[in-house]
Amino acid sequence: MNNRLRIAICLALLGMSGSAAALTDSDVNSVIPFNFANPGARSLGMGGAFLALSDDATAAYTNPAGLTQLLEPEISVEGRHTSYSVPFVNGGSYTVDPLNLEGLHAAEASSSKNNISYLSVSFPHERWSFAAYRDELVHFRTDFASNSDGVALALDPVPYQTFPVTANAELKIVDYGVSAAFRAGDSVSIGAGLSYYDFDIRTLMTRVAFAGNDLDVPAGTPLNREDQSGSDNDVGVNLGARFVLSEHWSAGVTYRQGPKFGYAATTTVFDLSTGAPSVAVDLKNVRFKVPDQFGAGDFHDQEWAGDRAGCGRRRGLS
Repeated sequence: MNNRLRIAICLALLGMSGSAAALTDSDVNSVIPFNFANPGARSLGMGGAFLALSDDATAAYTNPAGLTQLLEPEISVEGRHTSYSVPFVNGGSYTVDPLNLEGLHAAEASSSKNNISYLSVSFPHERWSFAAYRDELVHFRTDFASNSDGVALALDPVPYQTFPVTANAELKIVDYGVSAAFRAGDSVSIGAGLSYYDFDIRTLMTRVAFAGNDLDVPAGTPLNREDQSGSDNDVGVNLGARFVLSEHWSAGVTYRQGPKFGYAATTTVFDLSTGAPSVAVDLKNVRFKVPDQFGAGDFHDQEWAGDRAGCGRRRGLS
């Protein structure tokens, strides 16, 4: 999604009439950087082919069936630097034409995180293997404030305006899991895992009046506030299988169940004459669903002049 389209969506969410209508959608939800990549630089470099190989401790998460290949205990740790940005409208003018955004002033709130994103330890046995891991699915934090000009919307015959905002948000989902694998034969291994997800969301966005507004209130007067908050937990399964098709060819399939969470969201409107707050929207169980993931891949290697080369193809991932 390009920036101009994102800004158009944000503008639709920002739109307010002269009566300061309440909203339930928050601009800070427009960009949530899920970490769906499999852990480990080697896995990232091989793409879907690693689903069929899965021969190190990251298999606990990527494809638990691969744990049967390990010969001794292993520990895997991944550090990750993540950069992300949230686009927002930062003043200007706008007409009813949704494809004409020339008058808008766009800005981005950029943030970054350095953290230990994955940690696992595995314990192999003759036909069985076990592992435990911690994976950060989301660790997102941002804050921004638009300028004090606001945006005038030329929508005849009713004048619309958007107002300056201040916003901050933090969202974190951590997956704590255990996995087990069993070698069913020389050519088939199966694996399963159970994940416990820890979810926490905290967002706050406030709209205020700008100078010269049509509401006849001083600049900076709070108009409404949107809060999202809550902590929740859920469990999910992580399934995998690995097939040895020949001495140099293997295949793997995986399924990871995405968790569901609930949290609270409220919209508070402030009386323009007294400043008294009143709750306009009060949602007690907003649903947050992480997508399910399916994966399939194969790995084929050959020897040329004593050197081993690998190649892989991603067959499908959604």
